[in-house]
Amino acid sequence: MKKNNLLDLFLVPLKTLAAKLNIQIFIFITIIIILFLATLAYMKIDPILIMVLLLIFASIGMIIYYHLEKKPDKSDTEVVKVTKENPSPTMSDNELEELYLRNLREQCGYVSTAIYAPSSNTHQNKNSANTLKLDAVFTNLDVPSTQQNIQHEKGERSSRQPVLNSLSNHKKFVLLGQAGSGKSTLVNYITLCLSGEKLGETDFNTAALAKSGWKLPALMPIRVILRDYAVRGLPIKQSLWKFIEAELKRIDDSLTAYAPQLEHHLKQKGGLLLLDGYDEVPEANKRREQLKKAIQNFHAHFPKVRIVVTTRPYAYENNPAWQIPGFSYATLLNFTPDQISEYVQRWYKAVAETDPTLQTEHAATYTKQLQSEVGKNGKKGVRELAERPLLLTLICSLHRAWGGRPLPSKRHELYEASVKLLLDLWERPKMVTDEQGHEVRIGPDLGELGIDDTDKIRDALNQVAYTVHAAQLENENLKETADIPEYLLTHALIDSHPAKEIPYIRVAAYLKDRTGLIIDQGPSKNESKQIGEQPHIYTFPHRTFQEYLAACYLLAEKRPRDIAHLAREERTKWQEALLLSVGRNNSKHDVWRLVSELCPDDWENEKINLPDETRDGILLAGRALREKGLTDRVKDEEYEKIRKRVQIWHKAIVTHGILKPPNRAEAGLTLAALGDDRPGVLHCDEMRFCTVPAGEFWLEDWNKNGNSQWYKKLRQPYWLAQLPVTVAQFREFIDESGYTPRSSDSLIGADNLPVVQVNWYDSLKFCEWLDKRWGKDGYGWLPKGYHITLPSEAEWEKAARGGRYLPMQEQIIPPAALRQAAQNSLPLTAQEQLLAKRAYPWGGEPAQEKQPDETLLHHANNETAGIGRRSSVGAFPTGRSPVGCLDMSGNIWEWTRSLYTKSFPPQLTAEFETENFGNKESLVMRGGSYYQNQNLCSARVWYDPLDLILDDLGLRVAVSPFLPSER
Repeated sequence: MKKNNLLDLFLVPLKTLAAKLNIQIFIFITIIIILFLATLAYMKIDPILIMVLLLIFASIGMIIYYHLEKKPDKSDTEVVKVTKENPSPTMSDNELEELYLRNLREQCGYVSTAIYAPSSNTHQNKNSANTLKLDAVFTNLDVPSTQQNIQHEKGERSSRQPVLNSLSNHKKFVLLGQAGSGKSTLVNYITLCLSGEKLGETDFNTAALAKSGWKLPALMPIRVILRDYAVRGLPIKQSLWKFIEAELKRIDDSLTAYAPQLEHHLKQKGGLLLLDGYDEVPEANKRREQLKKAIQNFHAHFPKVRIVVTTRPYAYENNPAWQIPGFSYATLLNFTPDQISEYVQRWYKAVAETDPTLQTEHAATYTKQLQSEVGKNGKKGVRELAERPLLLTLICSLHRAWGGRPLPSKRHELYEASVKLLLDLWERPKMVTDEQGHEVRIGPDLGELGIDDTDKIRDALNQVAYTVHAAQLENENLKETADIPEYLLTHALIDSHPAKEIPYIRVAAYLKDRTGLIIDQGPSKNESKQIGEQPHIYTFPHRTFQEYLAACYLLAEKRPRDIAHLAREERTKWQEALLLSVGRNNSKHDVWRLVSELCPDDWENEKINLPDETRDGILLAGRALREKGLTDRVKDEEYEKIRKRVQIWHKAIVTHGILKPPNRAEAGLTLAALGDDRPGVLHCDEMRFCTVPAGEFWLEDWNKNGNSQWYKKLRQPYWLAQLPVTVAQFREFIDESGYTPRSSDSLIGADNLPVVQVNWYDSLKFCEWLDKRWGKDGYGWLPKGYHITLPSEAEWEKAARGGRYLPMQEQIIPPAALRQAAQNSLPLTAQEQLLAKRAYPWGGEPAQEKQPDETLLHHANNETAGIGRRSSVGAFPTGRSPVGCLDMSGNIWEWTRSLYTKSFPPQLTAEFETENFGNKESLVMRGGSYYQNQNLCSARVWYDPLDLILDDLGLRVAVSPFLPSER
């Protein structure tokens, strides 16, 4: 037996005894011992023996005294986590619940400064300099506002609302979001705060959630990563609850006893089940139905539990078979400039508190530098990337690593820089601090294993990414869903250096406990053993990196035709990889070949009903040109022919409303980049105006007092613009007039989008400029007695509903034809309208309900359409009004010149209408918006003239003779 073991055999019982005794008893025993020794001395016992005995007892006394009296340090005062190696023999119900909550807190409470990996089960070390507290950096996320019934209220709302507010309103809720949009971070933050509330934390609790819109009490959180359920639960037909029970034991043996207590709590009091990563489960029909049934069965078993599911939109919105009956859903919006700025500030502040190499003043300087780069007026490419929380985190990490140097503006360049950063982090040997405070390396580095060619390592990882990506969502073997088996990764690294004999076991050992570009997910319980006792599974930090590395492989190994075939066959899987490979490709010829393969045919009128493969190829062709910056005209005749073909297709999609609204909106953005040459979209002088003949029309009583009537005061014809004013047209006004709008953000967005963030005064100034341009002192296009103005409520509603009598055909003309049209006799009473009292511009039927049949048409960009933002003007042709106006319902609210606080019916006087720049009274807005389903011809809200709300307040102009006397 070793010396230390002998000493422990002697001291441990004494320490145990000392822990049970108080200091008074210790002193009493010491006195007895001294008296005993004195007696021995009196009896003339050998003095050397007495001294030895005295020394032994004195040593024992010092040990006991030190054990009782030493002051505890920080590590002693912290609650020690009960682990499998140190289980508690018996724990009370409260102790079990506390153990469960503390484990949740530890799992969800930290994020890495180098990479954002919220879905990973990898435990973050809270003492690591590479981690930040999640509550320190969390920035609230938004979804489109769904506020309804606001016809008689001031529109004190935004087109956005906090996601926690929306989540609180639905017991069963699916949260949609693109990769890196913050879904998993939100799940972790909710879990952290609910755990913190029950643990009595002061920094993260329900009060912190309430600041971001939370309206629920302190629910018991249960967090499940659905990828884990797919790997460990579904294959053995475990219910969700049985899987949760198994995971409790997997986390800590002691928590096995907590399962009945948790089950009872959920049944009696409810809770919140957070299911993260619905889209990461393969799409095979058997598994899809199995997962849906598991979620529904859980709800049936625990009816009081609220459920939140996160997923990518493509796996839910575009695939009705994935949709879970009875669940509401909303889509996460990108960060606003203010949210980006807030996150950067939070991130650098948190880093400064944990990183001794970054002083507070330097953190403040870096914060301002980065805020400038990604802010409203910063680099466009970087700013767009920063709207995604994942990419913003990477941007912050890179900016910190580069000491504030400028960032790359293109997406693939940013990914490449991030991959290099993470690969470097992954290759570094793991270091720990020994008892003397010295850093000690654990295990070898790759060079010592013989894997020392960085380029070959990268090629191997590219191939691994391609292999697992190709298997994802189409293979019945669920173990490979976004996971990398140990044998695949290890062999890829070994095979990258074929001339060397590299032992498998040493490479496999190296991979464990590393972090960076590859993350260890722990032992694979269901995988058949390859080499060693328990092979591990690995993953990339985020699907985005898997897609980017797969793109690098595609670029190096596949021909454009092969890549196009992959993308057309499975667009949802390969579109990001294709686009990233396009961005990296230095051969423009290869890019044009790929685009030609994706969009092979010319547009023909009969091709309205497109096969899915053709549709997906067309959309990807446009996205590829945008990704590579090849949307402008080119001199090469062959390439220009391809570009023109893609442009014509996208114009047809928008003009004819061919695809589903989200795809149509995407096509509109591509059309803007390629050049939207539809008449009246980009240039003010090419606007199109719809003729509204004189005569009565049905005017709804907005006070709901039963006073709706045939309104007869519009006794002259007038014209209303067919489309809302676009960003390009408003920019034309700004450039030529020199006017400074109240918000510079009004000029942000694609040229063919309706301009927003313009207040009433901005709108009046636009009309004033256009009136002078087209009036008698300008081009002379305006008829005598007519002016460019904002429409009144009556003028707007008549154009939306149509009059009692309509011409045989729509009369839509450019501004240059207005004067001549007024001189000609207009057909005023050609025919009586069958739906003269129509509720909607398109007729009597409302927009489609949620989850519509694939064959049904969408008439407006409203909440049901599922776009969640403004779309290119004129993209909903079936919503056309009887006189030919488009976008009268949905998309944006439009300013009028009508004052809000007036009685019904309106009069054509200055008491009811104004164009006075000194006006401070509230004005009516018409039209509805994308964020809700207010589609009626009579839909109205009111705003103060200075109000600026993100992305939903715009304008449409009228050529009117009905002007208030003050003009």
